[in-house]
Amino acid sequence: MKYIAHISFPYYAYHTLIVINEAMQYMESGDELIVLMCGGGVNRCYINVLGDKKICCLCKQMQTKWKSFIPSNIKFISYKDYLDKEHQNTYSNDEYRDRNDIIQLKYKNVRIGYGALSTYISTNRNMNPEVNDKFKIYFDAHLNVQKNITDIFERIIQEEKPDKVIVFNARHFEVRPIFDYSLSKNIHVSCVEKGIGSDPEKWKYYRFENCMPHNLKYISGSIYTEWEQSTLTEEEKNILGESFFRKRKLGQKAGDKIYTENQIVGALPLNWNTKKRNFAIFNSSEDEFAAIGDEFSKLAFFDSQLSGIKKILDLTKENDDIHYYLRVHPNLIGINYKYHTDLYQLESHYSNITVIKADDVISTYALMDAVEKCIVFGSSTGIEAVYWDKPVILLAGALYYYLNGTYIPKSLDELKNLLEIHLPPLPKEDAIKYGFYFLYDKGITFEYLPIKKEKIFGKSIYKIKGEKDIDAVKRLLWSNMIFRLSRKQYKLIPVSEQ
Repeated sequence: MKYIAHISFPYYAYHTLIVINEAMQYMESGDELIVLMCGGGVNRCYINVLGDKKICCLCKQMQTKWKSFIPSNIKFISYKDYLDKEHQNTYSNDEYRDRNDIIQLKYKNVRIGYGALSTYISTNRNMNPEVNDKFKIYFDAHLNVQKNITDIFERIIQEEKPDKVIVFNARHFEVRPIFDYSLSKNIHVSCVEKGIGSDPEKWKYYRFENCMPHNLKYISGSIYTEWEQSTLTEEEKNILGESFFRKRKLGQKAGDKIYTENQIVGALPLNWNTKKRNFAIFNSSEDEFAAIGDEFSKLAFFDSQLSGIKKILDLTKENDDIHYYLRVHPNLIGINYKYHTDLYQLESHYSNITVIKADDVISTYALMDAVEKCIVFGSSTGIEAVYWDKPVILLAGALYYYLNGTYIPKSLDELKNLLEIHLPPLPKEDAIKYGFYFLYDKGITFEYLPIKKEKIFGKSIYKIKGEKDIDAVKRLLWSNMIFRLSRKQYKLIPVSEQ
């Protein structure tokens, strides 16, 4: 078997170590391994969106650094080795007017629109950019880099004929061509992703076969598989799974970051009326999944969360006894784009809704406990509400979309009916499995290159096995320099909204 391991984020130790550790498993099994790096073959990437030569120079030093951790008998190749200099800048620019046009863009079966848009949104969280001349100059460069990488990788595939390719995450524009093109040629892809946790000494990673880490069907299958294959007893699994929801409600770390730490326990809106049928709407940070792939857009009941909320309010406007409370997701604090700010105009046009701001002290969990039912757009509060015995209507893709426990309407008539009638809560067994999945000590450990915290020159530094103290310091300094230079570029990216 022949493997190609693609190292795409050499400035991030965690990301690079994951790929190296994954790749070395095959090397130790006697398989043939090839490591692919950029080598300065393209002038833009996730950390260098404007093509700064200083960043490129530092990054190449980091790539040389990582080579020193890999046995010398492994073959290294770079984009530069396969670059067709005569044609690298001859790509014609694509035609697009908005986000919907962008996500349709393809080149040799590679979703270059999704790749470039995903990176763009990550830099500024603007998911509906205004496609003006300034934006097109910036964005065309990223689209053309993907075409270049696609052509480079096509030559590599023709020459090396690998059986399997290893990539990290795959959604950003310098990795998407490797991922999509491999699948289009029926080459198996292992997509690796970092695990949950901030302590590098306990770092683990996950492997996703022939899909990205955001694939909802794959995640659902993994949730069921982890539960079934665990060596714990049913009682132990249930205790662990339920603790996920109890910890979240208490504001303790459980999987994702804590979003409720600034909320007041038990606080409800001042206009709370117990004589009404009170429903909660929990929106999500819509930009997070705006450029992953078609799966999320196909599962969305509405074109946008804002249009969906308006339709919900219209569907039940004749029911004076129904009142909605929209809890705006705290992850939208400080986001000044319309998909967030326009939510606060709803109260001006509808009398049946109260909008709770993203930074409001009103308690998410007090609201969840007090309402009759919850309407969600993919937020984890949906599966949490299932656990706490609330009827939940799900209107968008979610990590729990294919689990049992939520009402998923197929038509507006069905949605209207679900809103108007008194719904029983659905069984919570799958919710507990969800909680178990995110707390269970799973994942793949760093066997080949573990990392640990050590005191070097009086400071705590994470050091890789076999690394000299001075080299660990250099690696950290280079990485920090790249990061600072990269963040300066973000201020120059076109951010006007459509």
